[in-house]
Amino acid sequence: MILITQFEPDAEWKPQVLSAGQGILEILEHVVPIRYNPKFSIKVLNRVANRAIIAKTLRGDVSKSVNLILDFFESECIKN
Repeated sequence: MILITQFEPDAEWKPQVLSAGQGILEILEHVVPIRYNPKFSIKVLNRVANRAIIAKTLRGDVSKSVNLILDFFESECIKN
């Protein structure tokens, strides 16, 4: 499970499940070794993205979002 999120005051919780390709594009900017070992990095990203539930959303305060996050991923795991 991968959650791509960003804090925004008063943000509405609206997670979108991403495809493996969309997930890789979102994650890529955070992959440090991509510059010096791109082949290995892409291999790992493909493995992760094809096995994980990847979602993206804005979130408000973490104390209010944590249960939403846990409930979302629990429901997604039950579906899969």
